[in-house]
Amino acid sequence: GNYRTARDTLQALLPIVLPGDVTAAGRVLTELEVPHRIGYDTLRAATSSPLWGKNEGKEDIHLERAPKRTENEIPNVCGYGLRDAVFLLEGLGLQVKSEGVGQVLHQSLSPGQDYQPGDVIELTLGKKNKRR
Repeated sequence: GNYRTARDTLQALLPIVLPGDVTAAGRVLTELEVPHRIGYDTLRAATSSPLWGKNEGKEDIHLERAPKRTENEIPNVCGYGLRDAVFLLEGLGLQVKSEGVGQVLHQSLSPGQDYQPGDVIELTLGKKNKRR
């Protein structure tokens, strides 16, 4: 049979958007013409780079900036790729050690915990189990 025209318009696959620079993610989605919503001020985002956030959508893509942290508070980097996690954590003055490949599944310093620059945070990476 000819399956070229058989498209499931109700269950179209959306790309997975992991936490990271939401302005970059928005540019890529726009370029690829993937429908998405933006929940942050694009004008302010253009002047502050990168703007950290994540996809808040369950059935669609809704890019939102990450909640504000207080100073000297460990962010939650679970779900981040290693490059984004290292960029964010080293920018805070932390020393990052990692084990594994994939996305961050566990971090040794808990989100919200106080830290001092120079503290070591260990990241465990792996493949997240999909539940859909």
